Amino acid sequence: MLSAEKVLKLLANKLQINPRDCGVPNEVQLEEGKLLNKIRMRLGNAKQKNPHAVNFEHFRYFGDFEVGKYNGCQLLHLFVSLVNDPKILQNGNCVVFSIRGEYRFALLVFKPNWIDIITMPAEDSNHRYFYKKLFDDYSVNDEKYDIEQVQQLRSILPEKLQDFMKQPLADKVSCRYTAAFLGVLINIARRYCDDEHVQSEDRLLNRGFIPVCLKLAVDSAQSGKLEEVMLYRHLNFDDVKEDFVSNFRKKHGKQPCSEEIELNFRTKRAESETAVAIEILTHFKMPDDGEGLYNEISVEEMKSKLKTFYEI
Repeated sequence: MLSAEKVLKLLANKLQINPRDCGVPNEVQLEEGKLLNKIRMRLGNAKQKNPHAVNFEHFRYFGDFEVGKYNGCQLLHLFVSLVNDPKILQNGNCVVFSIRGEYRFALLVFKPNWIDIITMPAEDSNHRYFYKKLFDDYSVNDEKYDIEQVQQLRSILPEKLQDFMKQPLADKVSCRYTAAFLGVLINIARRYCDDEHVQSEDRLLNRGFIPVCLKLAVDSAQSGKLEEVMLYRHLNFDDVKEDFVSNFRKKHGKQPCSEEIELNFRTKRAESETAVAIEILTHFKMPDDGEGLYNEISVEEMKSKLKTFYEI
């Protein structure tokens, strides 16, 4: 019998994605329009909030990736490859993607471990904050969204996710769920980023948690917990730092160095992610012994299902 944490690690290890060579990206000219305006706005906001981290004036635009024939699984593999490409992973790079010849979304590299995705802005007000409504219970409760509407949107998530992962993007470009799913894909790809700033232990331990939790959470009506797995929203760096520094001083009689503070935060982050992932697994209808232990047959069956779901 296996513990929930052991099960998660076994499932996550099954979902290791190997990056591929994407070739030399072409530099492109992005025309004036809604997507470019939104990219500029995001850059302005990033420079305002993090002036020391964002030290460039304009993005350099690369592509041209026509992904209309890609399904979600293929796009995930492309994202993982791009965030591991040293030609791409440079401050101020922007990779643009088109569907049927029209630029629809872009990856923004603010620094090697800060990669964001931006999509065409929603014109329908009902499409706004869609990602939060699907995947972030904290925002739903804090910002007092219409709970009944949120439940309706989430009720068809299993069907929408299956279609997104297996059908060409060109067939789903107008679907309001598509932009939200793109956000999840880049959150998965970030974990596979071969970045020297990321401790290898953390990366290997947790890189497969998001794809595992995505499938389990969506299929068991727990999608609102995914943002905690992806971005640890309830963890505040300053609060964690203050507690660690205080305890460190009491124990060692001196101030911890910055590396020790950062390592402690990464450890807390991994613990937080694991706790939420275990909660998702526990509420998923996977046979256990009633005390949180799972048999190996059930785990092998789930491995097979996940592999089939994510294979290209």
